[in-house]
Amino acid sequence: MVDYIFYTKSSNLKLLGYQRLLNSNQIDRIGFLPNNFLGSDHLSLHAKFLLKNKAKVHNH
Repeated sequence: MVDYIFYTKSSNLKLLGYQRLLNSNQIDRIGFLPNNFLGSDHLSLHAKFLLKNKAKVHNH
């Protein structure tokens, strides 16, 4: 089972990067979760976004 991070592309939100899910070979090597390497029964999802400020800047 895989979790998802949903977002809508917009002018003030930009995806900067994300961590890929493990491939089948990596999952086979890890085995069952939790284990000594991964202490949770869930794999973390990581994404980095830039939230742009739409407010106009006034120069005085």
